[in-house]
Amino acid sequence: MNWRVTGILFALAAGLFVFIWLFDRPDRAPSGAAADRRLVSLAAAEATAVQIKRTNRLMLWVERTNAGWQLTVPLNYPAQPFAVEGFLKRLETLASRTFIPLEEIKANRRTLADFGLEPPQATLSVLGAEGRVDVDFGAKTPPGDGVYVRVAGEEGLHVVDPEIFDALPRSFNEWRDAFVINLAGVPWDRMEVRAPGRGFAIGVDTNTRSFRLIKPTPARADPAKLDVLWRRVLNAQVVRFENDNPRAEMEPYGLHQPTAELAFGRGTNDLFIVQFGQSPTNDSSVIYARRLSHSNVVVASRAMLEALQVSAGELRDLRLLPFAPEQVDEVEVIGPEGFVVQRQTNGAWVVAGPRPFPADPELMRVWLERLNHLEGTVEKDVVTDFASYGLAMPTRQFVLKSGVTNGAGVVVSNRVLAQLDVGGRQAGQFYARSRPLDENLVYTVPAEAIDTLAAGSWMLRDRAVWNFTTNQVQRLTIRQHGYTRQLNRSASGEWSLAPGSQGIINTFGVEECVHRLGQLRAAAWVDRGEDRRERYGITDRSLKLTLELRNGEKPTVLSVEFGSAAPSRYPYALTTVDGEAVIFEFPWDLYTFLQPYLTNPIPTPP
Repeated sequence: MNWRVTGILFALAAGLFVFIWLFDRPDRAPSGAAADRRLVSLAAAEATAVQIKRTNRLMLWVERTNAGWQLTVPLNYPAQPFAVEGFLKRLETLASRTFIPLEEIKANRRTLADFGLEPPQATLSVLGAEGRVDVDFGAKTPPGDGVYVRVAGEEGLHVVDPEIFDALPRSFNEWRDAFVINLAGVPWDRMEVRAPGRGFAIGVDTNTRSFRLIKPTPARADPAKLDVLWRRVLNAQVVRFENDNPRAEMEPYGLHQPTAELAFGRGTNDLFIVQFGQSPTNDSSVIYARRLSHSNVVVASRAMLEALQVSAGELRDLRLLPFAPEQVDEVEVIGPEGFVVQRQTNGAWVVAGPRPFPADPELMRVWLERLNHLEGTVEKDVVTDFASYGLAMPTRQFVLKSGVTNGAGVVVSNRVLAQLDVGGRQAGQFYARSRPLDENLVYTVPAEAIDTLAAGSWMLRDRAVWNFTTNQVQRLTIRQHGYTRQLNRSASGEWSLAPGSQGIINTFGVEECVHRLGQLRAAAWVDRGEDRRERYGITDRSLKLTLELRNGEKPTVLSVEFGSAAPSRYPYALTTVDGEAVIFEFPWDLYTFLQPYLTNPIPTPP
């Protein structure tokens, strides 16, 4: 055994143990300024400026402004508020794990250089309402789980979590605003896209937060389409900061004659402009862009420019009646079958008139929804003669009103929210006009869209066709394929074929079908009139169900006849409601359920 080598190794181990015991003990109690274990007394929300140096070289200086944080050194540029404030909040709560008094360092013949603090690796200065805080960062501890720091004004060193040192930016670009467009503090009310041969401008009403196209043709803008556009544009981030020299030649970037410009302004004054140039020769997925307020060139995604190449027509709001359904208290339909529907204080809808009746709540919801989402195509932007479109005397008008209440909460008048005028029909389309929004504009609307709007009050009536129980039914007649079958029901609920009728009966199936028919509700009201049956495929060979109900000496007879399929794929059906033949869409689930039990087999040829 080599005792000399062993002694040397033992001495080194002992020295390392003493070093760790003296200078890197995690259980060393903090003292003095670190008695509360917080490294510094700092309120992150009150910080006004941050300075960072690395190896005594000033790297960046950021200052708080009304719009957020601003880089002032090495250049004037918006900073990332989340990066700056996130770092300050981490510093605010940073704890000192170990405090090493200066006397102890000197007693062990150590210097600040031994801890990487002469000179420091980095220096952080924070200015705030309570003064200035300066922190020097040194080397990491030998295990790497801490970093030595010195707080100005304290006689000693701290050991803190090394993540705070790792969070210090190594370049000012790390705290530089990464968005191509930053509108913080810009009081804009106009966005304009300028490009050769195309472009548009959108104005913002700052009071109502509504949007209008103001170029090339004044028109309503679609909020949903604008939201998609702004998400793609305002969220676009810088791929690379290319050139910060304000005197740099712009021709290599295609910015001497920009492909397009995006401007944000107030009134006629431009406050913020971004210019777009060409793509780098080796990457067509990105383009050069220049923010004129800072004269720097950046690389951005080409998708940002492509989003701005949308036409003004694609951003128009083509809805004829953009209203809030919850604000509607009355709908007046003016036409051949005019009527008024009013919302009651309990939220229910009633068709007004000499004999008022309740409107179906679901049909009212769908009706208002269809009116609200009705879209057209612009036929002409400025019209002076509406007679040629049949709009001088509209064939039908829909007037939506909102109740105006007095101080006692009593409705005293109605305010017109929106009005739709429907004019002449031309090649499967109607001419239409929206007021008061588009007084001088004429739309064309597909005929089927207008036809689905309730033209008569009966189309909004309660969809309950009838209501009875199975115990009221005494006879059921099935007519189909040119012959009939009759089924009788006993008082005990048994079903049997009447004399002269043939076939197989599933008692439980028939009983369940009749039970469901007792609560029959129309899927939608379609038409009226006995003379309209053939139009909907209802013939003498169609399926017809007739139910006889016990009702004193004279039974009540109810019937329903089936026809062809509606565009919804529900079958058309005809019945009598209030003494009038009515065509409606029969519920599909009930129709498929009764097929095995309440239909006639196709007769076999002799």
